[in-house]
Amino acid sequence: VLFGALFLGLAVRASSFKEAQNALTPVYMIVLLPAMLPVFPGIDFGPLLAVTPVAGISFFFRDLMTGHANAMLGALVLGSTAAYAALALLFAARAFGNEAVLFGRHDDEGGATTPGWKDRLLGRATPGRVPDRRAAILFVAGIAVLFFWGGITLQLRLGEQGLLASEWLLLFLPALLFVRFGGYDAKRTLSLRVPGSRALVGAVLLVVGALPVAWLLGWLQTFVLPIPWETLQGLEKLVTAESPARLAWLLLLLAVTPAVCEEFVFRGVLLGGTRNLAPWRVVLLNGLIFGAFHLSFETAIRFLPTAWLGIVIAWAVLRTGSIWAGSLMHFLNNGTIVLLASVPTLREMFSDPKAPPPLWALPFGLLSLWLGVRVVSGIRAPAAASIPTESEET
Repeated sequence: VLFGALFLGLAVRASSFKEAQNALTPVYMIVLLPAMLPVFPGIDFGPLLAVTPVAGISFFFRDLMTGHANAMLGALVLGSTAAYAALALLFAARAFGNEAVLFGRHDDEGGATTPGWKDRLLGRATPGRVPDRRAAILFVAGIAVLFFWGGITLQLRLGEQGLLASEWLLLFLPALLFVRFGGYDAKRTLSLRVPGSRALVGAVLLVVGALPVAWLLGWLQTFVLPIPWETLQGLEKLVTAESPARLAWLLLLLAVTPAVCEEFVFRGVLLGGTRNLAPWRVVLLNGLIFGAFHLSFETAIRFLPTAWLGIVIAWAVLRTGSIWAGSLMHFLNNGTIVLLASVPTLREMFSDPKAPPPLWALPFGLLSLWLGVRVVSGIRAPAAASIPTESEET
């Protein structure tokens, strides 16, 4: 009932079978993560997971099959799922009552035409044209699969050079090709606006303020998710530099490269394709997808801090209209991690993952975050309504 109503409410607005498939594919992608949680080692099935959509059902069926089902947790799973199903039915009913569904959709006449295959092949972009959210989300989903399988292969064969190659070849290059052969306006799709001094100052204040909050989130979730010590030690070894040459290489590999390649995918294509949504939906969706992209079987603990930083960066890019503000924030965040691991005095402060982060930094972080919001809010945001998407052009 839950998924039948949810899928029906989403697909009912589609004008064709293919369009309905495009609308439902992101839902399938989002469902995969909670459905796979029982595979992660060391996660205890408790009340919080019991009321988590999809995850609760997965854990409950696992316990039923092993003969260790808990009646109280089972009641929470069934009760919460029934509530979610009722909400989905309400959503589907309201979708059927929408005038666009009842009377059919009518496209406006006189809009820009979608470029043909010849124009796309030659890279002729329609001025002002950006992808719609279906195309953007499907692109990111495809890139995630490509990066997961291709990136692992490159890293196993080439090590750190493979990680560098996977970022540029499997993230940055596909983003450029998507924009070029899709006939999209690169400047608007990728937010290639040159940032002013106010935008850069605001970006620095925002990321300085967001870091202590991310550390706090990472520490708090250790009370729910166990720390994979072997993986953590491997990551610590990767980001630790013992010489200036090694430090420069790590900054290139772990700070400069993601600040360009990942930003072009998430704050470029994804944000450009979802810009016509409500601002809070844009930044929330962007952050959640960004956090999910950094998940693996061993690094589930990275989701909340990464999603939080993705939300802050997405808001900054949305307000400033400049992906370079996001690249600066991404670089400062990753570069700070490398420096914390490489400078002995700083490493001592963060050497114990179970210990709380320096809580004295939290008030200063919140102050910096508040100042950053004030500075960036004063910048006139690009008008989303003036940016045509694919669905508005035909």
